[in-house]
Amino acid sequence: MRNHPRFLLLLLAPIALISCGGAATSSGYSWSDYGRYYAMDSVIDISLDDPASHPSSASSNLTSSRAEITSSTLSEIYLTYDALADNTIAHEGVVNVYNLNQTHATTVVSIELYDLLKFAETMKTLTNGYFNPLVGGLSNLWKSKLFGSSDVTNTSAASSFVPSIPTDSEIQSEMAKINASSLTFDDATHSVTRTGEATIDLGGIAKGYATQKVYELLKSLQITRYFVNAGTSTILFGENINTSGNFTMGFADLPKTYTDLKNCIVSTSAVSRQYQVVDGALYSHIVNPLTGSALASWHGAVLLGDDAAVGDALSTSFMLLGPDQVSSFVTTYSLRTLFYKSATFYNTAFNKTDGVTTLVNQGITLYEG
Repeated sequence: MRNHPRFLLLLLAPIALISCGGAATSSGYSWSDYGRYYAMDSVIDISLDDPASHPSSASSNLTSSRAEITSSTLSEIYLTYDALADNTIAHEGVVNVYNLNQTHATTVVSIELYDLLKFAETMKTLTNGYFNPLVGGLSNLWKSKLFGSSDVTNTSAASSFVPSIPTDSEIQSEMAKINASSLTFDDATHSVTRTGEATIDLGGIAKGYATQKVYELLKSLQITRYFVNAGTSTILFGENINTSGNFTMGFADLPKTYTDLKNCIVSTSAVSRQYQVVDGALYSHIVNPLTGSALASWHGAVLLGDDAAVGDALSTSFMLLGPDQVSSFVTTYSLRTLFYKSATFYNTAFNKTDGVTTLVNQGITLYEG
C-alpha cells in the first residue's frame, strides 16, 4: 500500500481540502492553521508549519518570521484584491473595477489595482487576446442567458432557471464593444482610462494575482513549509511536514488519479461548477473573447508552474486553446500541463460516465490509487 502524505486535494471540486490536521507527523513537525477566509467567491485555506514543533536546534529565524506574519496579514491580501477587483458593487473608500466601469474619465487608482490592471493587459498581449480584461459585458451576457444572473459562482444556484443562449446579434454587439475599447495607463499618476463601452472583468486573474502576493511574502520570510488552497483554482504547495516533503493531490474529475508534488503552484480551470446544456451542446462560464462563443471544447486544464498570477490567466486561456496550441507558453513558463474531456459531471445528454473521454498529459507524473 502506498503511504500518502497528509494532504489529499480533490481539484476542481467545491470542497478541496479534506483535512489540514494539527497533529505531529513522523518528522516531528505539525501544522499551524493560519485561517479559513471567504474571498473572491472562494474559501481560502492557509496552513504553515508550527514553529513550536521545531527541534530546539532550529534557527530562530523561523520564529522571527512568524512574528512578522499573522492570519490577518494573509487574509488582508485576499480581502484587498477582492474589493479592488469587484465589478459588481462599489466599496466605500476604495476605487475599484466597478467604479472604473461607470466612467470614461481618467481615474487615479491605488498602486495595487494599477499594477493588477497592467498585468492583466500584459497577459492579454501574451495570450494574443485569449485572455482579455475587457470581456465583462460579453461574460455577463452569457451568464445571464445560461444561469439567469451575471453574478453566479455555481450552476446549482440557478437550477430552476431555463437556460438559453444569446442571439448572434447580441454576441456581435458585445464583440464590437470589446474591439472598440481599450485601457490606457499613466505610470506617473497611477491613473487608468477606459475608452469604449466594454467593461472590465478580472475574475480570471485576480485570485491568482493575490495568491502570488501571498507566495512572495512567504518566500521573502524564508517560510518553506506551507499550503495555500485558494478555492482549488489556485493552490500553493511548499514542502509538506512529512519526511519526503511531498503532498499528494487527487483530481475529482479523474477518478483514482493522483500526483505527488512540492514547491510548485497549481492553477486550474474547469467547467464542472458553471455549465449548462442547451439543445445538446455544452456551454460554460469561460467565454472566448475572440469569437464570442461559450461552447466548451475542453472540460478541464491543470497547470503546474511557479507563478500563480500567470497560471490563473493561462489556465483560462488554455481551456480555449487546447493542448496543441500551448507549447510556447509551456516552454516560456516551464509549465507541466494536463487537459481532459470528461462526462463525469454532466447530465444524460453527455452519457454520464465515471471517467474521461480524452486525457492529454504534458509532463505531470500521475499514478492510480
